[in-house]
Amino acid sequence: SPYGEYARSDELRFPAPRDRRHHPKTPTLGLRLADGTARAYPAVEVVRAGGQVEEQIAGHRVRVAYDAERETFSADAPADVEVVEGYWFAWMAFHPESSVFASTMRSSAGVTTLASQADRASKPYSSRVS
Repeated sequence: SPYGEYARSDELRFPAPRDRRHHPKTPTLGLRLADGTARAYPAVEVVRAGGQVEEQIAGHRVRVAYDAERETFSADAPADVEVVEGYWFAWMAFHPESSVFASTMRSSAGVTTLASQADRASKPYSSRVS
């Protein structure tokens, strides 16, 4: 590849704002609706959630999955939901008001379960981690 270690480095080849919640080159799947609603799914968060997330975004049911071995996303979303795959820094540069899926581990009565959480940034959603 002519880009060498670019995908692993913090280096950006052009000026872009930095959102330090994730490495700039974290693979990210973004969903965008015509009304401006936008939501990001960093691969690392989808993996922490067990590799697949199902949510309702502004009334649209979506499923996002990430296969860490193959380093690929898949998404099931209605036709009016635009699906965009790229690096974390690029998604956030173009969608700074985007909500962001984040997975956390929670323990209840000695049982560890996965639960999803989000940067709610005024965007309504509900989620289920599969």
